[in-house]
Amino acid sequence: MIKKLSLLLVIVCLACPVFSFSIQELLGDELAQDLIAAGKITVSEHAGMNLKIVPRHPALVNLLNQNIQTLKPNLMVESLFLYTKPSSANKNAWSAKERLAIYNEIVKLSTLTDVKYFLRTRKKTYTLYEFCSIVDDIYAQNSLPDPTFKTIPANSSFFVRQTDTILGDNVYSYVYETSASVFIVSQKNIFSFRWATIRLVEEDGLRSFAAMFDTGPYILFYGAVMSKAYFIPPGAKKTILSAVSSRVTGMLKWAVQRVDAAYEGK
Repeated sequence: MIKKLSLLLVIVCLACPVFSFSIQELLGDELAQDLIAAGKITVSEHAGMNLKIVPRHPALVNLLNQNIQTLKPNLMVESLFLYTKPSSANKNAWSAKERLAIYNEIVKLSTLTDVKYFLRTRKKTYTLYEFCSIVDDIYAQNSLPDPTFKTIPANSSFFVRQTDTILGDNVYSYVYETSASVFIVSQKNIFSFRWATIRLVEEDGLRSFAAMFDTGPYILFYGAVMSKAYFIPPGAKKTILSAVSSRVTGMLKWAVQRVDAAYEGK
C-alpha cells in the first residue's frame, strides 16, 4: 500500500506544472506596476554600488552582492524586461517541455553572433559580437557546437570566445544555474582588456548576470553588468553607462528571441 501511494505521489508530481512566481512577489507592488506599464526599466546610477531593481530571489541577490563585494565595481547597470508569453504557452507556469526548450535555446551561444544594439548617444545601431562560439579551452580556443540537453542540468559551464566590436577578442566563462522556475547565467572575462598600453579592465573585471523567472503569463528578465574600469576619461562616465545600458538591452533582446524560438519550436 505504501509503495502504491508513493508511486501515485510521484506520478502526480510529474504531471503537475512547475510553480511560478508572481511579479509582485519578486519586485514589490510599486516596481511591478511600473514594469507592467513600461515593459522595461533600466537603472545606471548606483550610489554606493547598491542594487536598485534586482528581483527578490535570495540566490540571485546573494550572487550579485558577493560579486559586488569581491569586484568593487565603479560601473554598474541593471535592467528589467517583461515578456508576455504567446497564446500557445502554458499561462500558469511553464511546462517541463517548455522549460527544456527554453534552456536549450539560451545555451545556443553561437546565436549571439551579430546581435545588434542601438546606441542612443550616437543614434546608431551597432553589432555587439562579430563572433561567438563555445570553445574547448581558453588557450586552444577550438570551436565546439552548441549543446543540446535532454534533461536540464542543475549547473553547467562553458568557455566562450567572443569578438566584441568595441572591446575586441576575449574568452569568457559562462555559468548556468537552474531551479524550478528560474535560470541564472553568469559571465566574466578570462583575459584583460587593454587599449595600447592603457589598462582598461583586468581579467575577471567585467561581469554580467542574467536571470529569467517564470511568472505565470509572463517571463521576467533581469540583466546586470558590473565592471571595475581602471581608466574612465574625465566627463565620460555618463556616456559609458549609456553605452553599457544599450548593450544590456541588446542582450535582453537576444534572450527574448531565444524564448520566442523555444515557443515556436516546442
